[in-house]
Amino acid sequence: ANMAGDLLLQVTPRGARLLHCGTLQLASEWTSPRPITVAAANEEQVAVATSGGGLQLLRVAGQTLESVAQAQLPSDVACLSLRPLVAAGVLAAGARYPAGGAQVLAVCLWGDMTLRLLDVPQLQPLAACELGVETQARDVQLASLGEEGGEHYALVGLGDGVLVVFAVEPAADTGLPTLTNRKKVVLGTHPISLSCFTSSGRPCVFASCDRPTVVYSAGAKLIYTNVDLSEVSHMVPFHSELFPECLALASETTLTIGTVDEIKKLHVRTVPVGETPRRLAYAARPGVMAVGTEFEVETEDGRETRERVVFMDNPSFEELLSHELDPLEMVLTCTAADLRWDGDTRSVDDASAPQFFAVGTAYVIPEEPEPTRGRILIFRADMDRKVALVAEKETRGPVYVLHDFQGKLLAGIGGKVMLLRWVDRPDGVSALENECSHAGHIMVLYLKTRGDLILVGDMVRSVVLLEYKARDQMLEEKCRDFSSNYLRSIEILDDDHFLAADDFSNLYVVRRNGEAASDEERGRMELQGEMHLGEDVNVCRKGALNVQPQDNPGGAVPMVVAGGPAAAETTPSQGDAESSLPPAVAADEPVLLGCVSGALVAVIPVSEPLFRLLRAVEGAMRGVVAGVGGLNHAEYRAFTAARRQGTQRCMVDGDMVETLLELQPEQLATVATHVAQEMQLAALQPQELLRAIEDMARLH
Repeated sequence: ANMAGDLLLQVTPRGARLLHCGTLQLASEWTSPRPITVAAANEEQVAVATSGGGLQLLRVAGQTLESVAQAQLPSDVACLSLRPLVAAGVLAAGARYPAGGAQVLAVCLWGDMTLRLLDVPQLQPLAACELGVETQARDVQLASLGEEGGEHYALVGLGDGVLVVFAVEPAADTGLPTLTNRKKVVLGTHPISLSCFTSSGRPCVFASCDRPTVVYSAGAKLIYTNVDLSEVSHMVPFHSELFPECLALASETTLTIGTVDEIKKLHVRTVPVGETPRRLAYAARPGVMAVGTEFEVETEDGRETRERVVFMDNPSFEELLSHELDPLEMVLTCTAADLRWDGDTRSVDDASAPQFFAVGTAYVIPEEPEPTRGRILIFRADMDRKVALVAEKETRGPVYVLHDFQGKLLAGIGGKVMLLRWVDRPDGVSALENECSHAGHIMVLYLKTRGDLILVGDMVRSVVLLEYKARDQMLEEKCRDFSSNYLRSIEILDDDHFLAADDFSNLYVVRRNGEAASDEERGRMELQGEMHLGEDVNVCRKGALNVQPQDNPGGAVPMVVAGGPAAAETTPSQGDAESSLPPAVAADEPVLLGCVSGALVAVIPVSEPLFRLLRAVEGAMRGVVAGVGGLNHAEYRAFTAARRQGTQRCMVDGDMVETLLELQPEQLATVATHVAQEMQLAALQPQELLRAIEDMARLH
């Protein structure tokens, strides 16, 4: 470690040494009476743990190491942190630590699932708090985060990839530090090592594990941002003339020196193609993109619109292949697919297997009210980024949608769903063959799959759920929504619940009634929830923009649409008292909606207790915050379509709920009182409610 006075600190099992940076000559040495197992330091102080639970505190006096205090702990020390906690605005410009060193030492012991805070320099106990886990702590870090470093935290990295975070706050009566607001987040599966660094002037903590993560504070809440590295075992800040303000990251086989981009910065790169992009698909293994574009050409009859499919390398955007379509032929859909032929035993995730692009088209004849024919084009993308057309199939109708499905290809062609398989004919030519189909639709525009289930989105007839019977080679209808809804997009939430967006800017969820007594009831979907979104949705996709680690989720269906102890005590406390509010965790993977306006909307499934809390908050917020554009919020969010109107149900307006984070203290108290009454709670502290909504905001 670097120490004050241009010195280096070296700690060995036998003792600690101070060396001159320029000459590496020995300046001072301290010898330990017992073998040293763990050490931690700042610029002025050193804490060393010895075998048998011994603890020694040293300080740098001039160029000499002096022993200041010692203590005996119940068992061997697993990890230490002697990083000073910085009060907001007191750190001098350019300084790493405040003058005078640390006043608190954080300690975790082997076999003792407790975090302890000890006074510095006396090493007397200040606070202790149970980690609430059964896995051994591997690293601990005290950190002052936030814009000015005024938010103090103790972070404990466990051996199973879980991070336990405490807020370090002064006690109201004594002013001594206490551990409160314990939270657990799952970062990965390997042991976590913690290091502090600064990014663009913002203090951060780097969590090294199999999923490296940067932890920082924004708006008084912790944010977790994944780093695009596969695994990191250790990280230290690194600064030199050639590599200013960098990080040195080590794994088992590599040493990487790099920088962290500005946190929450969105990288946008514009690539001019000189044409209008209409469809886009990406094959991850070969790193190839397919773009369906529209352009104009001069003909004898004047300017004519034509279309083509362009394949580009990622990330160079070098053009690999251009395939021009026939006159009057239009690209309707494009997708990457893992096609497998009979006898191919490779997994669809086999990295050596090629990927395919399937392009669906339609011939748009001016005299025809609807296209009557189209094509399916199959392009092969090899691992060396060579792309070639390998098959094509003419269809009796426009190919509205294509979807990769169990090594085969699902196609929505006109009013029919078709399952096509990839075969090698005796003449050596590969081709698509029909395996089975399902008719009875008006216009099949959307397809989504989950296991053997296939959700079909019809332009007029809402959604239909099919099941693929591989043994019988058939598509069997399980149930359908008999209401008439003009759809814009669909998504499968789980095996029983399905999300849809209609042409009237509404969202709704339908549920299959699998436990019903009669076949007729089982074949009819039930409306589960609905609300007016106010945005026209173009696409629905499972996923999240800000993947935040969280505790173990429960399972449920309702939706949210969003966008300590006394100084001398050594008995471990339980952190905060058990909260009366349900944990803010997602019950399933969120869904992202891409809208015509450019807006991105997150739909987050939550547990039923959390939904009741958020619904109560939404109702209370209506009394203190005006609705969108001054409109009545309940009326604005009510489902409204051409043939039917309904009230908002089983969905919560996340934007309205998270407006609570901007309320004044008196308004927050009013909302907390209303929520307590609604949920029949004896009492609800405003800060407890505030933390719950902060955790909810962290999910997206």
